[in-house]
Amino acid sequence: MEVTWGTARLKVVFARRRRLPPLRLVTSAHAFVFDEGRLLLTKLKAGGEWRPGWDVPGGRIRTGETPIAALHRECLEEAGVTLDNVGLFGTLKLRGLDAAPPLGHAYPWPVSYIAIYVASAREYQDLPDLYEAEARGAFAIPEAVRILREEKGDPLLACLVGDAFAFSFTVIPKRAGEPIAPRA
Repeated sequence: MEVTWGTARLKVVFARRRRLPPLRLVTSAHAFVFDEGRLLLTKLKAGGEWRPGWDVPGGRIRTGETPIAALHRECLEEAGVTLDNVGLFGTLKLRGLDAAPPLGHAYPWPVSYIAIYVASAREYQDLPDLYEAEARGAFAIPEAVRILREEKGDPLLACLVGDAFAFSFTVIPKRAGEPIAPRA
């Protein structure tokens, strides 16, 4: 899939992975966080470098930070949630289509990666009063797919929800007596 991000033209490809590519190429970490069969989304405010609206929690990896540490920090900052049973789902590979990076481009060029994890919500805290997020919600899988596809305009992320949900059963332990299917 080809996308434009700022002024950069990129080809984006998802790949299931058991291990991350070289960490110097991994620029951000995001998670499909499940809570009793529902997908946690955070609603980002307008006014930042991100696209406003509903999204999966996650963000940039700071200098000296590991992808998993960034994931935990971002989920707490954006959604007020601590994580449990975190597992690597795969990566989004971003390949620049232009010969040189756009002026001011802060990521490795021409290739960088976004780490995508699955996790379960351990505990919710009051939503922090931060400049990025204004709300959070746990949505049934079909509704989460609709929101990501139609409201966020991210068909690739929307397509991954079902696979991430199925994959989550290999990462998130099943409790005795807990149904396998998500609640309606």
